[in-house]
Amino acid sequence: MCTNASDDFSNQSKQQICVLGCNLCNSEETRSSFHKQNNEWSYTHGNQNSDHLHQQDQTNKSDLLHKQINELTERESYKIKWIEKRNEYESEIKELKRAKEKATRQSIKYEEQITELKTKLSSKQEQIHNLLIELEQSNQRLNAIETQFNAYRSQTSQNEENYQRLSREFVIMKQCKEQAELNAKNCENNRLLYEKRMKELDDKLTVVLSFFLFFKFLFVGAFLFV
Repeated sequence: MCTNASDDFSNQSKQQICVLGCNLCNSEETRSSFHKQNNEWSYTHGNQNSDHLHQQDQTNKSDLLHKQINELTERESYKIKWIEKRNEYESEIKELKRAKEKATRQSIKYEEQITELKTKLSSKQEQIHNLLIELEQSNQRLNAIETQFNAYRSQTSQNEENYQRLSREFVIMKQCKEQAELNAKNCENNRLLYEKRMKELDDKLTVVLSFFLFFKFLFVGAFLFV
């Protein structure tokens, strides 16, 4: 029986029963009342569901918007950091380029100095070679004069004049020999000095080239990282 709304079934249950046909109602009046209550409940419940769905949709949209804003903020922050990092690497690359240009200029300068010293060294070596030839010729002449001198000296009493002349020539040739030896020694010292300077420049060039290769490696590494 559906004569009392506070019986074993709740109002909602009874309304649902009435929707299914009001099989438990014993009067047309009660059935009409329950139909009316069911229509009011359906309308109210539908509006509540609509409001709830609208609120849920707004919440979802708000969450999505906040998520998109957070993503955009994160992307913008990453973009700013990336730009700062890129500017930093570009600055480092410019410094490396300037260092490379400086090292190249120094390398060219040292190569020019080495070429100049090699030319001077070649000239000095040629002078030394010529002096050695002259020294050898002087030694040969001196030996010949000494031989003649010894021969003439044994005949001093007969060839005093020749002895005096050969003595003077011997002294002159001896002085020439000493001078030639001194010149050869000076040339040798100069050659050693030039070789030492050339070695120092070679060492400097090696250091410059090492720095150049190091900066080149940093430049390539920075470029690949970017």
